[in-house]
Amino acid sequence: MNTIQYILVLAAAYFIGAVPFGFLIARSKGIDLRKVGSGNIGATNLGRALGKKWAVVCFFLDVAKGLIPVLAGRALVTENPTALELLQWMTIGCAAVLGHIYPVYIGFKGGKGVATSLGFVLGIWPYLTIPGFIGFAVWLATLKISHYVSLSSILAAIIMPIILACGIIILDEWKIENLWPLIVISTLMAMLITYRHRDNLKRIAAGTETRVFEGKEKRNLNINTL
Repeated sequence: MNTIQYILVLAAAYFIGAVPFGFLIARSKGIDLRKVGSGNIGATNLGRALGKKWAVVCFFLDVAKGLIPVLAGRALVTENPTALELLQWMTIGCAAVLGHIYPVYIGFKGGKGVATSLGFVLGIWPYLTIPGFIGFAVWLATLKISHYVSLSSILAAIIMPIILACGIIILDEWKIENLWPLIVISTLMAMLITYRHRDNLKRIAAGTETRVFEGKEKRNLNINTL
């Protein structure tokens, strides 16, 4: 892709990622999500305010914010993308994630980037799509065992670059000289998601983190993730 195309797609990805669906859904119901629970505008806090149904709607909308820009960016790279093209493609997804975390529309205070990151990685076919599905399976399994959405999100993010590295080792057609940008950026994403959940980790260690789907909490979602 040429420089002008790249800049335009990069900017569009950020502004799409910055659309605060959780905030908008809550506002349509007369609620300022920033004043509920954690104040986070992601799907989990929306679930606390409006219930699980709206949390699921918001989750898939946030996934779409990462998926759509990446699919659009795919049209701008060659059939067998070079390392530079892969790097540009990845940064388009990163722009969408950063838009979600730091949305210009509401003062740069957004969600934690997990759902939008999932959409981003699912769109990088096939290199991150397969690790993305595995990461989502890890998220579901960890949630079922621990009932911590935050811990599930962190482990899913961490497993991504590990699975990708295994793919590069096992598959002859996956060459490290071309795919190193995927390793680097997926690792940075895992670090960012872990950092965004640092308060949750402290609460887990202290035994004060909210669990989901347990007893009276069964109808609530963790208030400080996604």
